[in-house]
Amino acid sequence: MTEPQYHDSTRPKIVLLVEDDYAVRDSTMKGLANHGFDVLESASGDEALRLVQNTKETIGVAVIDMAMPLMWGDELARRLAIISPETKFIYISGHSEDFLLSGGALAENDIFFAKPFSPKLLLEKIRELLGMEIPIAAVAPAVDATSGLVGDPQHPYPCFTECQDIHVETDQHVD
Repeated sequence: MTEPQYHDSTRPKIVLLVEDDYAVRDSTMKGLANHGFDVLESASGDEALRLVQNTKETIGVAVIDMAMPLMWGDELARRLAIISPETKFIYISGHSEDFLLSGGALAENDIFFAKPFSPKLLLEKIRELLGMEIPIAAVAPAVDATSGLVGDPQHPYPCFTECQDIHVETDQHVD
């Protein structure tokens, strides 16, 4: 597989990934890295805050798990917004959007992906938030004439082939 080609105006940006579940963090990080993004990854809110404070780079987008031990994603986002006001946020969770909205952890206009989420849609949203064009290599996926499926049905997201399944963690703190 060849590396996606980006125009100068769409050079890769920094994505902060904060997820306490190793399998989810690892597969998402690999998928983003395969698309040329530089990913800072963290397993906790405190660690993420330290990473952002210690980097000289601008964090374009933070992908934050909502349900983490010690600090929920919405609290982390409020703290990150003070340190890095230009950062945009995407929230992910195994909890439903309705649950997070009713508890006040998520607002109506927040960007939210329920687990398991589509890696392709997450990637598209990150690119949209960063004002990036779609890589030339990904503009026109092949359509199988017999099945009508886009791309390889075994690997519908070619950039996430080795990490296709996004795992869902169980939050034991919520019934």
